[in-house]
Amino acid sequence: MPLALVVFTVLALLLHDSVAVLPSLTLTGGTRMQLAMFVPVVVLVALGRCLDARLPAPEVSGVRHVLWLDAALTVVAVLAAAAVGVALGSVLDSEAALVLGRNTAFLTGILLCGRAVFGTVAVLLPVLWIVTVMLVGFRTWTDPYFWSVLPEPHGEPHAMVLAVTALLCGILVHQFSTRRAL
Repeated sequence: MPLALVVFTVLALLLHDSVAVLPSLTLTGGTRMQLAMFVPVVVLVALGRCLDARLPAPEVSGVRHVLWLDAALTVVAVLAAAAVGVALGSVLDSEAALVLGRNTAFLTGILLCGRAVFGTVAVLLPVLWIVTVMLVGFRTWTDPYFWSVLPEPHGEPHAMVLAVTALLCGILVHQFSTRRAL
């Protein structure tokens, strides 16, 4: 996980204000997207790998509450990503870096909810969300739909509420999922 946060930091530093024109189904000429929207995937893959590296029998019979440790790991990873984003956003005056924590929280919630249904392949769901936003998440080049969350600017209250809600739902689903041996 620490290596993933280092890679996250380097990618955030390199891509913080980079924009690419990517294909879109709703806009002619494509969608202008911040490449920093893809940066949280590094943390999500590492987090998914950590959560999938389980030993079901010892975890069930053990004294430690592994599910709560998993939740703590998740929260610490999201908070670390948010701290990196805020630090880089403040130093570099970058809007894209400031929203990295919110985007990581939202995509982590999607990952955790998906793990209960799809198991280890749920790590692809956040990538699918990013691609969905790219293809159909914008009304105009600069006006994303409210549900897309990721391209919303820093300070949008509905985006923060959706991100926190997704993260809390993901943690709750992870805690009470009946699918223990993924």
